[in-house]
Amino acid sequence: MNLLKNTKGITLITLIVTIIILLILAGVTLNLLTGENGILKQATNAVDNYSDAAEKELSDLKNLDQFIDSFSNKKHNTPQTDLTLQNINLYF
Repeated sequence: MNLLKNTKGITLITLIVTIIILLILAGVTLNLLTGENGILKQATNAVDNYSDAAEKELSDLKNLDQFIDSFSNKKHNTPQTDLTLQNINLYF
């Protein structure tokens, strides 16, 4: 009967150890989220990089559209056309 009484339930020491381990894990998780190079900071940087890249791509597309319009309005096989054909490499 004494053997059953000693093995029942959770002891106070195991409860304290479990709480300490959970607090350590919570601290590590918060540091990964909000630290200097945390997930939130990296997500903010990714949004900024995406916005910059989208603006650059839109600008490049506008320039390419203007280039194609200027090319289609000129006669073929002129020296000016040959110079602009060399500029195509800037876009591809």
